[in-house]
Amino acid sequence: MNIIWENLAEIRSLYVDENYRSRGIGRELVEACISEAITLGLFKVFTLTYKKDFFLKLGFKEIDRNMLPEKIWADCFRCSKYPDYCDETAMIIEL
Repeated sequence: MNIIWENLAEIRSLYVDENYRSRGIGRELVEACISEAITLGLFKVFTLTYKKDFFLKLGFKEIDRNMLPEKIWADCFRCSKYPDYCDETAMIIEL
């Protein structure tokens, strides 16, 4: 989890090896991040993901990428898909 501001964090680079999927490991990792965010007094956690359905099951909602702070785009500027071909979905959960 990457803390962006005093009230916002990002879950990034979450990956579970194919040999270990469907065992609840991804869910546990996300829940641990959310628990840590709550402990730190953060109000929102977002992610940019290729696994929209996974995050929907965990209570995240899809949002327009433009709703996210400009600070997160630093990594995106280096991506060959930015800005017109980005295929990641922006999602957020309010705690």
